[in-house]
Amino acid sequence: MRHPPVVLAAMLAVTLLPFVPATTLAADPSITLRLATAENAGRPSQVFLDTFASSVEQASAGSIVVDVILQAGGGDDVDKEGITAERVLSGDVELAVIPVRAWGDAGVTVFDALSAPLLIDNDELAVTVATDPLVQPLLAAASEQGIVGLAVWPEDLRHPFTFERNGPPLLAPDDFAGQEIFALRSSLQKEILEALGATVVNPATVDEGVTSGTLRGAETGLQVGAQLMGFLPTATADVTLYPKWQALVAEDVAWSRLSAEQQTIIRDAAAAAQAAYLATRPTDVVSAKAYCEAGGIVVTAGRANVDAFRAAVQPVVDRIAQDPLAASAISAILALRETQRDVHSTPPCRPSIDATASSLPVEPGPPTTLIPDGVYVLTVTERDLLARGTTATTAGNNEGDWTLSVSGTDGFWSLRHPTGHLERCDVTFEVRLEDRVRMAPAPSCPQYWTDLRWRLDGDQLWITVLDDAIGTRLNVLEDQAIIGGPWTKIE
Repeated sequence: MRHPPVVLAAMLAVTLLPFVPATTLAADPSITLRLATAENAGRPSQVFLDTFASSVEQASAGSIVVDVILQAGGGDDVDKEGITAERVLSGDVELAVIPVRAWGDAGVTVFDALSAPLLIDNDELAVTVATDPLVQPLLAAASEQGIVGLAVWPEDLRHPFTFERNGPPLLAPDDFAGQEIFALRSSLQKEILEALGATVVNPATVDEGVTSGTLRGAETGLQVGAQLMGFLPTATADVTLYPKWQALVAEDVAWSRLSAEQQTIIRDAAAAAQAAYLATRPTDVVSAKAYCEAGGIVVTAGRANVDAFRAAVQPVVDRIAQDPLAASAISAILALRETQRDVHSTPPCRPSIDATASSLPVEPGPPTTLIPDGVYVLTVTERDLLARGTTATTAGNNEGDWTLSVSGTDGFWSLRHPTGHLERCDVTFEVRLEDRVRMAPAPSCPQYWTDLRWRLDGDQLWITVLDDAIGTRLNVLEDQAIIGGPWTKIE
C-alpha cells in the first residue's frame, strides 16, 4: 500500500479569494495573491514557497498575503503542470510556481534554453547560471508571452533511470532505441527522449509497465527517484538529460494592478526565496548517497558515452537555438561551462545488502480466512514513520488518516492527508497459500499487491505485512511500518 506522491485527487475545488486591485488599497489595504503550484506539500519547492510567502508578508507588514494553492493542477499527475500553467495564463490565479519544461507547451518558450539537453550537466553550473545576468533577459522577455517572470532556479538534474528487471542500465544512446521510457507529458521531454530513439509513455502509473516488462526506464531526478512506485530504478548519474528548473511567474494583468511599491516587495521576496533555496538545495552527490541508502543503485556511463549522448541530442539544442534570445543564452551557458575545471560527476554507489535483498522466506502459518467485513481506521504521522525506519519521502507521502473497508472479497483503502487531500484505491482480497490474504489493487489504481496476515483482538484488526510485488526487504519493512499494527474497527 506504499504509494508515490499524491496523484488521485480530482481537480481541486478551491475557493478563490477575490483579487483586490491596487487602486482600491486606500479602502482596504490588504490583498491576497493566490500562488498555484502543481505539487503537494513537502516537495523540493517547499523551501522556496515558504520563504517567498513569509518574505512578502513581512515586507508588506501583512498587507499582502500569499495564499499557496497546492496541487493546483488537480488529480492528473501527467498533465498537472500544464493545467497549472493554464490557470495563471487565464488569470484564474495571480502567481504560480511551475517547472520551466511545462511552459513551452503553454506557448511560453523564453525559458527553453535553460532546459536544453546535456547543456547544463552539473550542480555547480546550474547554480552559476541561476545567479548569472544571462537569466535576466529571459525573465524580461516572458512579458511578451503573457506572464511576468520573477525568478527561476534549478531544482535537480534529470537522469535516465532503468527498471533493471526489464533490462540492464541505460548507459548509451543506443540503449534507448525502441524502448519505452516513462516521462510526464511534456513536449520537451518527449523531444529529448525521441532523439535517443525511445518511445515516450506517460500513463498515470508506471506499475503495470514495470511488472509486465514493457517499461524499460524513466526520466527523473535523484531527489525523487525513490517515488517511482517504490521500484528504486538504477540511475545513470553522469548523463544529465536536462536540469529541472522551476519558475515563479505572475499573470500580467494582475501584476499591472499592483503599485510600484508592491511589485518591488514581490520581486525582492522572489530574490530572497531563490537565494534561500539555492543555499539549501541538495546536490546530486548528496541525493545519490540518500538514494543508495534507501535501496537504489547509481551507475555512470563514462565520458565517451556522455559525448555520444550530446551528439544524439544536438538537433534538439539546435532547434532551441533558432530563437535569437535562446541562442544568446546557450552561448553564455557554454562559456560558463568552459570556465569549469575538473567538475566531478556523481560517483556510483550501491545500497547495503539489506536494502535490495529479496524478502526473507515466510514460515507457513495456520490456515486463514478473508478479513472480517467492516471498516477499520489507522492514523500515522510522519514522525511515526520516520521512527519506524522509513525514508523521508515515504514518511511524507503516507502520513495521515487511513481507512480500510472490507466486504468479502471487495473493498477499498483511503488516505486522508494532513492537507485534507484524499486518496482512494479499490482493492480485492484473496486467500493465498492458505495462510495469508493478498490485497490487490484495481487496474486503475497506481499501487501493487500486498500479502498480509491478520488477527482480530476485540475491536482491533492487527495486520502483519509478509510480502509485496516489489519483494525487497526494504519495501516490505516500509509497508509494515505504514500499515502494520492495530487498526480500530468503527463499523
